Amino acid sequence: MLVGLLVMALQAATIATPTKDFPPPLTEGYFVDKGACPGEGCWLSGRMKWTRPAPVYDRPSPKARKIGALRANEWAEAVDREFHIVPSRGVVREPNSQADKLAKGDVVYIIGYEGEGWMTLWRAGGRLGWAAPDIEPNLADIAWDPAPKTRREPVMWVRIKRAKRPPGWVRDFEGLRCGGQMDRDSDCPPLN
Repeated sequence: MLVGLLVMALQAATIATPTKDFPPPLTEGYFVDKGACPGEGCWLSGRMKWTRPAPVYDRPSPKARKIGALRANEWAEAVDREFHIVPSRGVVREPNSQADKLAKGDVVYIIGYEGEGWMTLWRAGGRLGWAAPDIEPNLADIAWDPAPKTRREPVMWVRIKRAKRPPGWVRDFEGLRCGGQMDRDSDCPPLN
């Protein structure tokens, strides 16, 4: 009985309290996650090969200027990453198993993707992982605001270093080979 009371007291002490709506900062209408590495095994890492041409830009921005192009079968090394996303807003209905991090009534925003259906949420300046009930059933129940029909798609930008051409930023990963840590072909260079 005493142990049960102690456990209840500890659980009550770790329950989150609601915070005010504190949206993430935006740049050109996007939340910019510098150094982002979404997907299993950080799939945009190391030396990668583009099997078809891809534009190279001067900066990661909707206003970026094209400064060149990767050629088909060109190798380049990922040296930095930024994920640009228009955050989705939601309100926590029930925190469920995330009661230590979220409270009923909290306003949260999706600011990134982690892979396998998991997302990164923003809660008043802090970050936490979350997945929809069909992926992880006992996480917070969140009522999401309807998405505007004009919402811009997220953009993953990767700063690349090239052997004989100037560096730049790419956002086209069609035909990419040797990205990340998982399922690498035998001819892919080792990751540092």
